[in-house]
Amino acid sequence: MTAVDDRLATATSIFRDASPKRRAPGFGAPIGEDTYDEKSHDMPWKSSTERYGTMAITIHWISAVALLGLVASGFLASGSTDPTTESDLLRVHVVLGVSVLVLTVLRIVWWGLIDRSPPAPVTTPQWDARLAHSVHILMYVVILAIAASGIALLMLSGTATQLLSGTPGALPDFAGYAPMMLHRIGAWALIALTLGHIGAALFHQLVLRERTLARIGLGR
Repeated sequence: MTAVDDRLATATSIFRDASPKRRAPGFGAPIGEDTYDEKSHDMPWKSSTERYGTMAITIHWISAVALLGLVASGFLASGSTDPTTESDLLRVHVVLGVSVLVLTVLRIVWWGLIDRSPPAPVTTPQWDARLAHSVHILMYVVILAIAASGIALLMLSGTATQLLSGTPGALPDFAGYAPMMLHRIGAWALIALTLGHIGAALFHQLVLRERTLARIGLGR
């Protein structure tokens, strides 16, 4: 039996060494141990199989706060009747818009070239995971479209110089410029996607008990 045991041990070792590396969900690249460390609880920069990394979490929450301020300042500015107040709000709106654009590009680069998102919990249906992925992609597209239309509005209306220099005076009626329609539709689309994203996260957290918030940095 000793010779048989030796042959079985050798075959097992060969099979283990030849087995493929784990692959990231949604991507085809093998993941090294420096990317996924299932036992690590010290918040590494890259994500693990159970939790997003420090970089992803930081980008996520800074983007969330900036988006909230972006939407609020935009609607407040559009409803303001005082030129000075409108200019001040639009100045904040532009700064937050540029910040969100930079963060979104950084996030796309981070996920595309550096990190891999954790796989969905085993309790999550496949259609649900695919829908969540599609919503994230759509949010990136909408944010980029809003940013592009916002930049176009500033250029076409000549408002950029006025806002950056602090020159007093009434701002033009942005509704008269074609990109304003895309900007407005994009804002409402982003609000709808964000509310859906929050609702889904709370459903997975409170109903399915998947510790969704812990995966993105809230709790353990």
